Amino acid sequence: MKVEQLFILLALGGAELATACGDDAQTAPPGATQGGAAGQSTSATTNGSGGAPSTTSTTAQSGGAGGSTTTLGGGGAGGSGGGAQAGHGGGGGSAVDGGVEASSPTSCPHADLGRTVPATYMGSTEGLPNLVTSARLEWTDAPDDSLAFEAPSDGDYVFTFESANANMGASAQDYSSHKPWTSASCPAAGATNEIDGVYTSNNPMYPVPLKAGQKIVVWVSVASFSTTKTSPYKLTVTKK
Repeated sequence: MKVEQLFILLALGGAELATACGDDAQTAPPGATQGGAAGQSTSATTNGSGGAPSTTSTTAQSGGAGGSTTTLGGGGAGGSGGGAQAGHGGGGGSAVDGGVEASSPTSCPHADLGRTVPATYMGSTEGLPNLVTSARLEWTDAPDDSLAFEAPSDGDYVFTFESANANMGASAQDYSSHKPWTSASCPAAGATNEIDGVYTSNNPMYPVPLKAGQKIVVWVSVASFSTTKTSPYKLTVTKK
């Protein structure tokens, strides 16, 4: 009887102790060990980082040197321009639109003006060989330039020549036949040819009639009595 009363007292004491601790003795499962307060479960959603946003640039990248200029410097600068002009000395230059392309100084023709008009070639006879002579033009031992041109269509073409040297000139035709010079007037390597040339007139009233696809050569040189044997010049081809 005393043992049973002891167990009852112990049981009542445990219940009072649990109540004092704030736990509900009615809901605790039998034999469960009381733990601390349950932690809150938090559901976390982590958004993955996206890729870098795409960028659209409206600014064009700048090109290399010599991109938009229409005239290349003397001596054959390596860039290309957007116009129909090219410079040369002993080297080569090129212009995309005009098709002007200078080759080796010993080549004949030395530069190709292509088949686009108007076309302007700015060059110099410095560093070039003596290729032709002409008693009528008084060309003897001065260096000569040779420019090829192909007519894009039937018509009359004007070859306008400009140089600070008044004794320098260009010839696109034979004096007697008035036929344009062709690559056949180019001499063999190391030789010179005699031509009966007539100076190209800058007057549009005296054009050179050409057929579509006809290829000609324009000669440029300095007269023998000139104190300056080489000079820069400018040749422009237009269609009348």
